[in-house]
Amino acid sequence: MVSSEESRLTDIYNRHVDMVLRICFMFLRDEADSEDAVQTVFLKLIQAGKTFNDLEHEKAWLIVTAQNHCKIIIELLYLYYFEGYSSKEIADLLRIKDSTVRTQLRVGRKQSKLHQQSSFSCYCRKELLARIRVEGSFFCF
Repeated sequence: MVSSEESRLTDIYNRHVDMVLRICFMFLRDEADSEDAVQTVFLKLIQAGKTFNDLEHEKAWLIVTAQNHCKIIIELLYLYYFEGYSSKEIADLLRIKDSTVRTQLRVGRKQSKLHQQSSFSCYCRKELLARIRVEGSFFCF
């Protein structure tokens, strides 16, 4: 028998999975990585035990969570490759596990195809910076 909580979460997922996937794909530009990000977003929903006042609140929370998750991957790439931080330093800075940083860097390298280049061109740097930029300012923690 399905609990009311499972039913509620299933309904939220069915209502918004396509939207969350489109947001993640817009940032990550890779189908498999976007699907992984969608899973992470909905896991965050489950772990947070969120309840929403209405459908718009529900949608807004998922949009912000999806965007922030994808931006973190991009921000980690910037700190690692262009600022020269180690994964341990990034983990300490962001107060997350070093293994999480390494995993996100692996995902980010794959989606950006930065791992295929021995040096980064000006174009790659500009693209990465443009993807970090949010409404005229840099995404910050």
